Amino acid sequence: MNSKTFQDTGDPITRGRYWADEAEALLSTIEQGTVSFPLLQGLLAMFCYEGNLGLGTKALPYYFRAMDVYKGLNNVDITKQQLGVDEERTKQGRVASSWCIWGFYCCEWRGTQALGLRKLTRKPVFPKVWREPDFPLLLPTSSNYWWYPYPISLQVQKSLKVEIREVDALLSEVVEEALDFIYPDENEAPSKNPQLALQFYRSIVNWKQNCPNQLRLEDAVLPSAILLHISAEVMLTAILRPFTNMNKAQFGKFDPRERCYAHASNLASAIWTYRSFAVIRFEYWLTHALGTAAYIVVGGTEDAPVQMDTLTRACQCLFEMRSTLPLATDILCGIRIAHKQSKEKIPAFMDRFFDRIIHRKDGLMHHSVASLLPDSIDMTQNSSNQDIQLQELLNRLEDIGVD
Repeated sequence: MNSKTFQDTGDPITRGRYWADEAEALLSTIEQGTVSFPLLQGLLAMFCYEGNLGLGTKALPYYFRAMDVYKGLNNVDITKQQLGVDEERTKQGRVASSWCIWGFYCCEWRGTQALGLRKLTRKPVFPKVWREPDFPLLLPTSSNYWWYPYPISLQVQKSLKVEIREVDALLSEVVEEALDFIYPDENEAPSKNPQLALQFYRSIVNWKQNCPNQLRLEDAVLPSAILLHISAEVMLTAILRPFTNMNKAQFGKFDPRERCYAHASNLASAIWTYRSFAVIRFEYWLTHALGTAAYIVVGGTEDAPVQMDTLTRACQCLFEMRSTLPLATDILCGIRIAHKQSKEKIPAFMDRFFDRIIHRKDGLMHHSVASLLPDSIDMTQNSSNQDIQLQELLNRLEDIGVD
């Protein structure tokens, strides 16, 4: 890291703060209700910055304001030619607008699901322009058509950006319905329908199995392709988790608790694979997924080598990330507290993951759902299948330092 970007000399957590303060001042001059793609991108950039290095209560308003901007942009007619703008420019604007808004639709639910909310954006009305034969990223003459997997290989390869967007959009459309099922409207009770849960579960499993060969997890070398499967595994656990107090006879087809353990293992393995292809220390989007894998197996690691392996891999990754990402430390604190609450013994070698950890008073992940299985810890003042936020978990133990 370049120390010149630190606001406070010697404190890497203040890196980029000069930029963030200036961006905040500029955003404050923009009227509420204004919609534009640069504004949408700026709000998301500030959400990512404050979410990683700032306060959770400061990051979330940027996120929700970005949702409002998205809704406004999704009502814009991009096929209408503006006065004084030639046809070629209008076409380029249409292509860029569609690519951007579908990209936002695809990435938004990763954060929304972590916060325990139903999907905040609905399917774009914009056409999927990447299916058109003259789409720029389909042309070998485009620099973004290629990818150089250095240092793994010096051989140029296809970036598969269009193929990844296609399957990501299909997954996001399934997730939109699944999140409405998991997190209903405020006046509705969570669904107790295991048949409907199985339907969404099968849809995502079918999506995984129908991915093109080069995007299947066992064949993927592109980090962005591996991330697709990581997100899918997180959703599979989210669908099954409310039903893990049922047995196979009650749920049908399989035991949801054992299947949750299996997907947590798949999740940790997929991130471990990603770790072999990329430097993990700055991959902030993996912190929630790693926390999910770890929380799922809390209470189920004794005499269970597979679950212990899942926990170890998740903690190892978070341990490697903690020097650069405060989010990772917050989640490690939550894992430690959950294990203490479960009264489950863990091997002595794991103590190093939790040595001298200090969580923040207000981090973004404090507002996220800790993906614990029902009855894995004492859920005092919680119903057996009600989500518990990381903040509530952190409040349960006083011997962990607070920064």
